[in-house]
Amino acid sequence: MKQALIERVDPIEIYERDGGLCWICGEYVDLLLPATDKMSFNLDHIWPLALGGTHERHNLGTSHRLCNQRKGVRTSLPAAA
Repeated sequence: MKQALIERVDPIEIYERDGGLCWICGEYVDLLLPATDKMSFNLDHIWPLALGGTHERHNLGTSHRLCNQRKGVRTSLPAAA
């Protein structure tokens, strides 16, 4: 089993770098929403770990929980999603 590269990352650093915008849908992500809210803040692996991606700053993006779930183990959402 291949092991992914793991870098210590502060999620707020990624949020600030991304201007608080979901990299998937382009809409604002509200940090004050509870984690159970479908529009709450998540970190998404742009290139999924399951496909050989790494847990490094350049491979992480701000996302809504729902956008991240819909994307799943893909590198992007289908156009109709």
